[in-house]
Amino acid sequence: MGMLRYKSLERFRRSARAASRLARVVAIAMGASIVLCNTAHSPVAKDFTPKEYLRSQLTLKNYKCAASLIGKESAWNHKAVNGSHYGYIQMRNTKYRDLDPMTMIDWSMKYTAHRYGLTEHGQPNWCKSYKHWKRYNWQ
Repeated sequence: MGMLRYKSLERFRRSARAASRLARVVAIAMGASIVLCNTAHSPVAKDFTPKEYLRSQLTLKNYKCAASLIGKESAWNHKAVNGSHYGYIQMRNTKYRDLDPMTMIDWSMKYTAHRYGLTEHGQPNWCKSYKHWKRYNWQ
């Protein structure tokens, strides 16, 4: 009887080790497939135009305010310069000047959120920013 238990226990241990190895292999394979799928097939910022990228992050009303402001400030030219002001929203920052268009949109979103607050949807308040721009008649 003691021998029967030992064999059953040993078989159980071997199958538990095998199951553990199999679980590790499956986890590694799943992790690799997630990484490969995300980098190969998901829409990344570089797959969008700057306007599409911005639109994907905002409500329609908020996007219209942002697009109007950016259109007036830089005509959607990320290389726009006005004295010591650069880029889409004419920031006075040389680091901003050297950014790629999508990163410039991200920085613009952060700046607008910091300076003008958030909307009820938790987005940077581009309408408040545009209203401020119009109030001072900056053109």
